[in-house]
Amino acid sequence: MRAAAHNAGFASEDDLQIAAMVRLARLPAPAWVADAWSHTLNPKATVADLVYHTPNGGGRSKREAGRFKAMGVQRGVPDLITAVPVPPYVGAALELKQPGNYPTPNQRAELQYRHQLGHAVGWADDLEAIVTFWRR
Repeated sequence: MRAAAHNAGFASEDDLQIAAMVRLARLPAPAWVADAWSHTLNPKATVADLVYHTPNGGGRSKREAGRFKAMGVQRGVPDLITAVPVPPYVGAALELKQPGNYPTPNQRAELQYRHQLGHAVGWADDLEAIVTFWRR
């Protein structure tokens, strides 16, 4: 499930994720996506247009954490997700980590659950590995 690890040039996981989204915004959406979704997809769509982030982590006050929980936020949800099929998978999810860190038990369980549902899953702490994962 792990993508790779060599890139310690980011001060935080957020910085790594921002850099990844900048890179993914330069990659055209795969041809099979454009063919399958041509009636709704912008012909200039990029991989970044197909991937989204759910803001689960970060420091929050107890009040804000309670509000997020009430809105349906769940522990362990991966950082980058697509609901677009990624053949032969029904979707994909990638957990990002700052170099030297590893997924939590909740994150590992969520990745395993999504894998059992037919999603491509993984985790990465390296910019090139993130880009490679989403180039499927």
